[in-house]
Amino acid sequence: MFSLKKIRDHKGFTIIELLIVIAVIAILAGIVAVAYSHVTDKARDTTRQNNITEIQSQLEIFYANNNYYPSLTNLNTASWLETNMKGVDPAIFSDPLDTSNTTLEDGTAAKGDKKYAYDCVVDTTDNTKCSGYTLSAYLESGSVYSKKSLN
Repeated sequence: MFSLKKIRDHKGFTIIELLIVIAVIAILAGIVAVAYSHVTDKARDTTRQNNITEIQSQLEIFYANNNYYPSLTNLNTASWLETNMKGVDPAIFSDPLDTSNTTLEDGTAAKGDKKYAYDCVVDTTDNTKCSGYTLSAYLESGSVYSKKSLN
């Protein structure tokens, strides 16, 4: 017959001890996964905000040189950008979740949009030019980040 003392003298872990360790590791892994998800969401939102701010800066430089803002059609034309907004990286026009799309959409960004939006105030004297604008991006935090023209 086995005595309790003989069982305790064996080296190694019991099945219960192993299960407890596995459960603790699983809980910690779950906590890390949730925390990492929030960090990546915030990082993409920061990228969106930086991109919108950079686009705004480029539009204000264009306005200072030309006394009007470009139309949405102009901004979505690669050759126009190369000619009129030299040095602009086309990547700033793409959302971090859809880097293949480098065009802006018309209006205001809405929930689920993976594009930045450009709402042009059409110039009353020339409908190919804008007298103002609002740039916007939908953030994963649930809000819309927007910047308006400075003039």
